[in-house]
Amino acid sequence: MAQIRSFWHVPLETAFKYLALAGYDGIELSAINRENEHLVLERWQELAPDIKRFAQIYNLQLLAIERDKREPDLMELSFQAAAELGIPVVCCASGGKSDDEAAWPEMIDTLGTFAHRAEHYGVTLCVKAHVGGADLQYPTILRAIKEITSPAFGINMDPSHIHRAGENPVEVML
Repeated sequence: MAQIRSFWHVPLETAFKYLALAGYDGIELSAINRENEHLVLERWQELAPDIKRFAQIYNLQLLAIERDKREPDLMELSFQAAAELGIPVVCCASGGKSDDEAAWPEMIDTLGTFAHRAEHYGVTLCVKAHVGGADLQYPTILRAIKEITSPAFGINMDPSHIHRAGENPVEVML
């Protein structure tokens, strides 16, 4: 799977075309507005027909939408867009900071609420294990999984961030 955000500087069809030519079979659409104009959430309904058409033309599965922040309104739009486009996963950042116990309850409440909204739309919320984030270290990843009870909650295990945090990605993911 390729992240379309790597192609922020080109039109949507060009990104799809060259990802397919590079041999990818699926993509993650970036909904990080400051980085590109590929999936602007406020206009997702207008953009959806082209996204579906390009996915079909270039034989690319739409696998995920990536959000960098946890704004409730934009998360809701992400879930709506994912459901309409047949995208099974919406990824977002956890928020909080590593080793900040005081921020933990708010993070869990917010992510739990988002997971239940994702469940409503038939998609899965995955939180990115990101360097500096509250859910990065292995023990806190397990803790978050236990505390957020929605079956629509998961962790996006990015090995580069796990490594940057000083952990062994292979050991963490096993």
